[in-house]
Amino acid sequence: LNQSSDRHIEATMDPLYNSFPFSDGNENGVNEDEGEQRTHESAASLDDNEKAATPTYNSSKPKWWKRLSNRKATKSQRRAMREMDAYRFQRHAEVPHGKRLTDWDEIFGPLQDSTERRRVWIELGCGRGENVLALAHRYRSDPCLSIIGAEIHQSGLGNIFVRLQQAQQRHAYWTGYTTFGQIAYDKFQNVHPHEEENPALNRGEWSSETHSDPYRNVRIFRGDCMKLITLHLPEDLVSRILVTFPDPFPHESGETLRLFQRDTVREFHRVLEPNEGFLCLATDHQGFFEWSLRIMSHSIDDIGSWKRQEKVDRMKWLPAISSYEEKGWREGRRTFLAVWKATAP
Repeated sequence: LNQSSDRHIEATMDPLYNSFPFSDGNENGVNEDEGEQRTHESAASLDDNEKAATPTYNSSKPKWWKRLSNRKATKSQRRAMREMDAYRFQRHAEVPHGKRLTDWDEIFGPLQDSTERRRVWIELGCGRGENVLALAHRYRSDPCLSIIGAEIHQSGLGNIFVRLQQAQQRHAYWTGYTTFGQIAYDKFQNVHPHEEENPALNRGEWSSETHSDPYRNVRIFRGDCMKLITLHLPEDLVSRILVTFPDPFPHESGETLRLFQRDTVREFHRVLEPNEGFLCLATDHQGFFEWSLRIMSHSIDDIGSWKRQEKVDRMKWLPAISSYEEKGWREGRRTFLAVWKATAP
């Protein structure tokens, strides 16, 4: 993904970040409250003409993007994808093409307790899978939570399926991911924690407890994430949609390629549980973040609207710091977070 490295956050997104100032490049602290006010004013400034001119989502990506997504996985990754096919999001063979799901049991199998209600979280653009696997580990004692990761890039998919294969062989959860928390403060101070210095943050590659099928409630969708939303999912069936570090397509010519559009967020709203479902966004590109705020502030129609949440608890839905996010921090970028609740009309 090609993201700008000269952007700095000017809005309060996460309580953990509020405890200390960020560098603005001149060693001056950023007034986060003023930044948030400016962001809201920018979002509110979209008039009716701009609203009408908002483009719709273009799923036909440019050639350079397709070349990136089609980069071959390694031989071992391709083998893992074949052998771990049971973890792939797939429908029964007799289901007609384009027919949406009617029940999550079709994908995950029935819950042990049929009286319980299944909750499904979907991460769009899950990359190498650090956060999907971290969520599965974090909520391992919750049998009602199921997680779907959607990714189109072959190398990222290959990495996920290798981890799934290793977990099945070891009967353990992968714990090699970096957990958000104290490490955020360390990284802000340009202190990279090593294993001997912070053993609590580097717990080893695998969990000590054993599990017969550690990722039984995880499925991976291979392909364009919007196809998963529009072609497979019916109304009111998803608890959370996580959009984590999507390609910002920063140039004006790429506006229609951005994931946040009026038609895409309408689809998000359609599949989320009314008054119970949440849309979560994480990006390190300020321009994309402000674009998303404007789109969300005007996405009100007959199916309902969105209510932005004042407080964002990252650890609930983004506990892992991916290798991509860590790279952005090293290059001077910062993470913008926002959460909206899908409200009924």
